[in-house]
Amino acid sequence: HSGTAAGTDLEFYSKPIGTGPGSGPSQVMTVASTGKVGIGIHDPDQLLELNDQSGADVAVHFAGNGVDHSIGTDQSNGGYLTISNSATVGTNPYMVLGPNTRIGIGDNGQTNTKVTITENTSDSDRTMLKVTNGEDNPGGNNVWSVFGNNSDDHGANFFAGYSADAHRFFVKGDGDVQNH
Repeated sequence: HSGTAAGTDLEFYSKPIGTGPGSGPSQVMTVASTGKVGIGIHDPDQLLELNDQSGADVAVHFAGNGVDHSIGTDQSNGGYLTISNSATVGTNPYMVLGPNTRIGIGDNGQTNTKVTITENTSDSDRTMLKVTNGEDNPGGNNVWSVFGNNSDDHGANFFAGYSADAHRFFVKGDGDVQNH
């Protein structure tokens, strides 16, 4: 543009297939003079803003090497931010950031706790949660971990205090404490 110091937005319009003549196209994307990009919104507030006023999921799909992932708001689950192992957000969720700061890993987050971790029972690795000092060797480094197998009360354990590559004690799912 020339002859003025006013900023100019770049706007993109489209018209659905089957829309008859005489109906105008709708604005679908804006690159604002500030450099902010809005898809589904005319005046983006952020560097990239995605918005769908129809009530549908708003998501970004990542695909490559035969793997699909998505991150976005899942309307079928209250619009919560969801990271999924699927092209469709909300299908096979890895993590859901739910209401009142609830986080669900492997599920949608339970209403009676802040963080839930649900293990896929087909996985052979049953360690549900591990807190370490960053070393990949449990000898003297693992602070604690939770191991789950809900087939019986003895299957869910709380392990604590690794030392010299061995557990110091177990707290069993039924409350029994086993020292090593």
